[in-house]
Amino acid sequence: MGFQNCYMKRLLKQVVGIDAAQKELVVSIGCMHDDLGREIYCHHTFSNTTKGFEALSTWVRKRADVSIGYIPRLSDAYQGNP
Repeated sequence: MGFQNCYMKRLLKQVVGIDAAQKELVVSIGCMHDDLGREIYCHHTFSNTTKGFEALSTWVRKRADVSIGYIPRLSDAYQGNP
């Protein structure tokens, strides 16, 4: 499977999911096909720093379409819940 599998069928959209914590960003890239099938085809962990964001940006550009969407998932502390 993997990245190439997303292009065997007509690609509807790609999304980068980011689970943001105080020290790290856990990132996954997924896609949806014209048959509405979904696939998460790669993931990686980055430090939650300026260098980590730069590395994340480079990593995504190498693995996804230009028109990709980003979806953050914030932990409870970031949402205002102690």
